[in-house]
Amino acid sequence: MATVLSDVKRRINTTAQIRKVTGTLQKVASAKLAQDLRRIGNANVYFHSICRLLRLAHSALPAGTPPHPLMVPRESDTICLVVFGSDRGLCGAFNTLLMNEVHRFVKAHPDKRVHILFRGKVVYRRALRIHMTPIEQMEEPGEIDNRVFDDFTNDKFSEVHMLYWDYVTGVDQNVVVEQVLPTPFTGGANAPTPGTPGAAGATRYETEMIEPNPTALMNALMPEYVRCSIHNGYYNSLVTENAQRRASMTRATENAGEMLVDLKKSYSRLRQESITTEMLEIVAGMTR
Repeated sequence: MATVLSDVKRRINTTAQIRKVTGTLQKVASAKLAQDLRRIGNANVYFHSICRLLRLAHSALPAGTPPHPLMVPRESDTICLVVFGSDRGLCGAFNTLLMNEVHRFVKAHPDKRVHILFRGKVVYRRALRIHMTPIEQMEEPGEIDNRVFDDFTNDKFSEVHMLYWDYVTGVDQNVVVEQVLPTPFTGGANAPTPGTPGAAGATRYETEMIEPNPTALMNALMPEYVRCSIHNGYYNSLVTENAQRRASMTRATENAGEMLVDLKKSYSRLRQESITTEMLEIVAGMTR
């Protein structure tokens, strides 16, 4: 009986420590989530402004103007897929669902060579374990957009796609595959849709006021549009990671609390049974 009591007590102490750790992780994730939400809000305002200016410049282009080079497919048999995962675990099915979508993307392009750029140590290590090739690990979104620009313009990639988590609300996030290059200027999951303020349908006054000319504006804004698309994918995944980690740690903390209650009840019951057994043994010894 003493051995059983010591085992239950050890489990109580271990569970209490786990609840303390998960509670701390939940608070840290909440703080990071609030910070990331402010960041993505500012990034979305800037991205929407870029989309509005591109639509304005595009509507003012003379008839027969050739498309921007970043909108033209390249001659290559390789497709690039940029995956925004996490550097740490304990965030639910965040990385698992990303890897499932990677497999679906590769199977959907059997006639192409898919080169995968992973942002996040967890997804990159999983790809290494299953011997997925060719793959690379990238650190910062700025490093990624420079890489895809250079390789696309040098005809190393015919297309560049981005796989990330699109954050809608705290309980609604979706895995999204978005084509980045070659890109239509209206692309992007967060771009304003036609008919909304700042979308297509610029007035004649606006198109006539473009300086120096619509083509120069397109040439200046198209690279920035692609860069903003990549950074938005990164920020959305970062927000979703912290949201899912907060939810996972909240559930873990609650489960640990419920387990503690059950363990303490079991400990009290076993201790009472032990005391009762000892008393009965003492009484039985006295009556002999």
